[in-house]
Amino acid sequence: MHPLRQLAQLVGLHVPAEYLTLLQNYPAELLAAMRAADGSDLEGTVSAVELIAEPEQVLEINREARSGPVLKPSGEEFFWPQQLIVIGESGTGDYYCIDATGEHDGVLLFEHQPVEFAQVSESLDDFVDLLIENFAPSTNDPAAER
Repeated sequence: MHPLRQLAQLVGLHVPAEYLTLLQNYPAELLAAMRAADGSDLEGTVSAVELIAEPEQVLEINREARSGPVLKPSGEEFFWPQQLIVIGESGTGDYYCIDATGEHDGVLLFEHQPVEFAQVSESLDDFVDLLIENFAPSTNDPAAER
């Protein structure tokens, strides 16, 4: 079975069409964008971390997020919300996610230390633009050295 179908089963909801379109038309700038400030491959690529390009890896990270409870600072158990689909991670243990129900707009960041969510963009397109701005050098910017 295709990984995105497995993801829909895992979540119990349809994977948003906007996200499926993004995966099918993944931005070339982000496929090649390195995470390290010096442009080296030491920290991997944006397409393997912040916005995962491979459906198999998306499925795997969603299984990981749902593998068991996380303890809140108060000692309470926190279980991953069913409708939230992990689309990447920050590189520091925090997950970027979208809401399959549309209840929460844009992209959320799950911060694992305080065990809370923060909105990082108002839409998936804005999130992609943010990643391009931060990781993919502008071809029109002569100062870009990556």
